[in-house]
Amino acid sequence: MMVISIIIIFLLFSSASAQQKQSESYDRAILDFTKALEIDPRLGEPYKNRAIAYYSKGEYEKSWKDGEKAQSLGCLIHPEFLDKLRKASGKQN
Repeated sequence: MMVISIIIIFLLFSSASAQQKQSESYDRAILDFTKALEIDPRLGEPYKNRAIAYYSKGEYEKSWKDGEKAQSLGCLIHPEFLDKLRKASGKQN
């Protein structure tokens, strides 16, 4: 029984650590896309990519804002991504 408890605790910490690393990766990506936009805010791709990173973190309002900005700059966003974002955020537009 003790061994099982130790294994479960190890798995929980491993999973939490992996999630933290993934979140840190998205944070880094968001910083990088933000820096790109500071250099040239007329680029649509960094907005699109940052929207995807925000979506991955569950920050749906920020994802919508960046997605809309990317589209206003002529950047195409895959309809499947927009559908997933609509479902996750509960938005209809």
